[in-house]
Amino acid sequence: MSLNEGKGRVTAPAAALSKPRSAAPALSPHLAVKLVCLALLLAAPVFALTTWQVEYSFLAIRHLSAPIVAAQIIIIGLAMSSGSEPFKIWRGLSRPVQVAFCVFGLVASVATFLADAAPSFAIIGLLGTGVHLLFLAVCYERFAGKWFEMRGLVLWSLAIGAAVYFIIVYGLALSQHDNQSFSWAQLSPGVSNIRQLGFYGLTASGIGAGLLAMSQSRKEATFAFIVATLGVWCVFTSGGRAAAGGLLALLCVTVLFSRHRNGLMLFGQLSLSLILAMLASLIFVPDPRWGIVAILSRIDPTYTSQSEFSSGRVDMWIETFQAVLEKPVFGHGQSQFRHSMDSSSGFWNHPHNSVLQALFDWGFIGTAALAVLAILALKRTMTALKTDLTLALPALSALTGLLAMSLLEGSLYHVYPTMVILTCLAVILTSASRGISHD
Repeated sequence: MSLNEGKGRVTAPAAALSKPRSAAPALSPHLAVKLVCLALLLAAPVFALTTWQVEYSFLAIRHLSAPIVAAQIIIIGLAMSSGSEPFKIWRGLSRPVQVAFCVFGLVASVATFLADAAPSFAIIGLLGTGVHLLFLAVCYERFAGKWFEMRGLVLWSLAIGAAVYFIIVYGLALSQHDNQSFSWAQLSPGVSNIRQLGFYGLTASGIGAGLLAMSQSRKEATFAFIVATLGVWCVFTSGGRAAAGGLLALLCVTVLFSRHRNGLMLFGQLSLSLILAMLASLIFVPDPRWGIVAILSRIDPTYTSQSEFSSGRVDMWIETFQAVLEKPVFGHGQSQFRHSMDSSSGFWNHPHNSVLQALFDWGFIGTAALAVLAILALKRTMTALKTDLTLALPALSALTGLLAMSLLEGSLYHVYPTMVILTCLAVILTSASRGISHD
């Protein structure tokens, strides 16, 4: 006989009455995830509208990506209001992941403390990294639980938001078609350079192509095709080789890993999307740095000097690595590149290479911790690809495109593409978790 037997009638109601009301989520999971999708959908369009300028000038709201950071904070709040608890998330992580995160957190903090070029910017960068990590944590926990069935809507929201962003930016550019003094290379709506349109184009084209490959109906396939085509159009409009390389990478991943019932049909659909987007990019070319011609004209390295072919990237990479060797352990701290490197010309915020960026910011120790996390995430990704491709493939396609672009651009410096990468990563990891739990 249990020592507590006979007391249940007294203790159970008492326990129920004594349970704090705060234990119940303030928001239902279903409502919370709908609001999350709305935040993801509006993030990029709002960013464009709040930073648009005819005469480009510095804006703190654009430099700090305030609307995107706000969207992340809103999503974190919604996750916690619907029951997500960061400490429980931490306790649920495996030991290797915990150790890697601890090492990275320690290095990032020390690097911020030792930053001497622009200490205030280092602090802001560290706070931004903290927001990113918390955003990833709550997305992973919610996607694995209460929001699992809504992850498709999350991806659709990201893709549609990026496509709407491009429509808005294209319309704003058209409104200035007769303005001879307009800076066509240095745009303002959510970017500071025409090449950065690639962040949004790869988001829409990657998720759209993946959803097209995994579509279950003609209506879904048609909508995914439209979103993907708008994304490819955005990539071509950017005139950037880095974005074009990311596009090629994500298309290869989509075709390679899709288990499409008709591979030839998928290849034809993606080819048609590329052709339509290529033709569309020729409609409005107000500057030689716009459009597919700008990409094709700079692929041949023999037409000019090596430095011009790489747009100065090779010289920048060499100088950055030399700077890494000056502070190899903890690095220089975040957001110091522009203020300490001659190759930044007082304008560039990153070395246009994500690996060098990590080494410069956090040294070899911090970068090694990130590498461990990346390897563990890759193992989970392979599990997801073997078990549940439905949403893992669209997420992986966008993730691949943005990561490939980060080797030549600042995809992992800017807040919007980083948010997209983390969201897609959470979708992939939770697809793998469900696959493992059902083995």
